[in-house]
Amino acid sequence: MPNPKRRHSNTRRDKRRTHYKATAPTVVNCSNCGASVLWHRVCGACGFYRKRQVTDASIRLERKRRNQDNEVDVNSIDNTVDE
Repeated sequence: MPNPKRRHSNTRRDKRRTHYKATAPTVVNCSNCGASVLWHRVCGACGFYRKRQVTDASIRLERKRRNQDNEVDVNSIDNTVDE
């Protein structure tokens, strides 16, 4: 594999990296409830996308509550071994 014959200067390196930058995500307000939502995503609060209800928010909240109940608390587990 070929290697560079000469070292590239810092300026040359930095010129190459000018287009490599982080951009802030586009956040918009939900047209139904006014909550902040990422662009082109379903609203997490009400389940609306482009003025139509796509998901039922109550079903998602119930699933989230159920998953939190099923999580195991690591600190509550007794690590002693019965002999």
